[in-house]
Amino acid sequence: MNTTITRVPLEERQILRNLMELYQFETSVYENEDVGPLGLYPYRYFDHYWTEEGRHPFLVRCDALVEGRLHGLQVQGGIPSWCGAMTSSLALSW
Repeated sequence: MNTTITRVPLEERQILRNLMELYQFETSVYENEDVGPLGLYPYRYFDHYWTEEGRHPFLVRCDALVEGRLHGLQVQGGIPSWCGAMTSSLALSW
């Protein structure tokens, strides 16, 4: 089994958005979220992962199949710039 974690290029952003929908559905009961008028859960910062410095979207693949996603955010304020935090994640298993 070969597991890889790669940055999500702009061309693959829809894969990440689809996984984000699953994550938001799973957490909606705790976050008191509901779908918007298009039947999707809103996430206003989604596009920021490709436009804002310090945000890092990743996909987790196992034997080339998408297994999950990670969102990383660079932490600042007294912490070295190479330090970061995973802000959310979703792991799938089949």
